[in-house]
Amino acid sequence: MAGVGVTPQRARDVKGRLQRFYRAGSPRRFASQSALAKHLAIPRSTVAGWFQGQPKVPDPAHIIAMATKDQLSPTWVLLGEGPELIGAVLPQREVSELLREAVLATVQAHTGAAPAFLAQFIPPAAQLWGEIVRGHLARLDEYMQARHAIADRTRVTREAPGRSSGDAVHRAVREARRELEKWSPKDRAAFRRRARRLRFPEGRRPQG
Repeated sequence: MAGVGVTPQRARDVKGRLQRFYRAGSPRRFASQSALAKHLAIPRSTVAGWFQGQPKVPDPAHIIAMATKDQLSPTWVLLGEGPELIGAVLPQREVSELLREAVLATVQAHTGAAPAFLAQFIPPAAQLWGEIVRGHLARLDEYMQARHAIADRTRVTREAPGRSSGDAVHRAVREARRELEKWSPKDRAAFRRRARRLRFPEGRRPQG
């Protein structure tokens, strides 16, 4: 059953919005119901109930978990009104369409080409949005990996201080710096500000 006071159609609408947000978004957030259940720390059978033929509407506690973990708007989940995310100004679909229009207009201003011609080369709104988000997620992942590498080397030095450990830290820092040279100046500056906050053992702080 869809739930007391909830029509079957309303339950199917909620199912469709959850499907679009968690399973069919760009980029896709979770590849399986099991992964989503683990993310929300609830049984898989509960998640399966949201997506079955006669879906169940999530309980208030689960809707709160989505809002807390994923900034998912309860109003959008239950009623389909407003943006998908808490704090967002517009729904993602409208934002992606406005973004594509802005890109199209900017490219046209630089090239003087007809919009119909440029439309062949600029991806659809959803694809363009997905490419931008995936690009930023990839850059963030690279940054976090580099930061964790430095933190791991620092921990080794703290646990077993000595010349060889100190040399390993210096090598790791030099490798990280070489990797940073591939980034934009803005990204390098942001990384270095955060890296300086890591505490190196006395006398082991890398020079330069």
